[in-house]
Amino acid sequence: MKVTIGIPTYNQASFIEAAVKSALAQTYPNVEVIVADDCSFDNTAELMESFKNDSRFFYCKNKKNLGRTRNYQHLLNNLASGDWYINMDGDDYFTDPGFIAKAVQLIAQKNNIVAVMADCTLLDELTGKKILYTSYYMNEQQVEGIQFLKDVQLQKAQTTHLTTMYNRQKAIGIHFYNVNILSSDFESLYRLLLHGSIIYLKQTVGVWRLHGNNLVTIKSVNESIQNLVLPGLVSSYASSLGYRLQQWEKGMLQNMISGLLIEAKKEGKLLNTFLQLIKHYPAATLRVLLQFSSVLKHLKPS
Repeated sequence: MKVTIGIPTYNQASFIEAAVKSALAQTYPNVEVIVADDCSFDNTAELMESFKNDSRFFYCKNKKNLGRTRNYQHLLNNLASGDWYINMDGDDYFTDPGFIAKAVQLIAQKNNIVAVMADCTLLDELTGKKILYTSYYMNEQQVEGIQFLKDVQLQKAQTTHLTTMYNRQKAIGIHFYNVNILSSDFESLYRLLLHGSIIYLKQTVGVWRLHGNNLVTIKSVNESIQNLVLPGLVSSYASSLGYRLQQWEKGMLQNMISGLLIEAKKEGKLLNTFLQLIKHYPAATLRVLLQFSSVLKHLKPS
């Protein structure tokens, strides 16, 4: 099996070398590492020169800026040639050089696998705080995708883009990254789960960095609200396959609204966020407030 590690990047010169080095450090021999530079105006291109003699490495600079989601698509559909695929943003990195080799070994032993998922460390580089993204399954356990999806809503399971290796042709077939929202990666991965099983590795294989300049940290309130279409999109797709995920949709939406309110409070945007949520998702927002009544006392101008 050939595995592609796709590294989309834009003005991440401070981080991109560490990302590429960690990708090339993977022990699995049949791997290609492709950097898709979305018209960076920093010195990313110069930094990539040091890797050009490695036959596994390819650097491609887009002719025009595609934007985050379209760059994901371009990498997956047009640049990659692997049977399996991992997307690693240019500011993240692997910590386990044996991750891909282990994933390929397990895929060869089992049937109907669409992805291998492992644990990830979320590192806030401004505070040094670390959060472990993990799931409650046993190591190397095979889990039906629909069950994993339900456990995500119950907050028993988690996955990240960086630590998920997925079947590339299946992903292309269901139009990965076709929705331009902040969580386009999760929306795509959740739909893929409806097409088979995953293998879970209970080991930390990478670091997802938060450093203040990530798109997920500088988003606007409107972008955050737009991101709430995710549960409905996944539920609608599930219906087309014969699954009923209406309750899952309801629960996921409430989880996302809860997280958004907590985040907005930290950023001093609580009142504005609440007003936008009430406007677009009145019933779900009121259900959340009934469960977390302590939020109510903060919903007043400072």
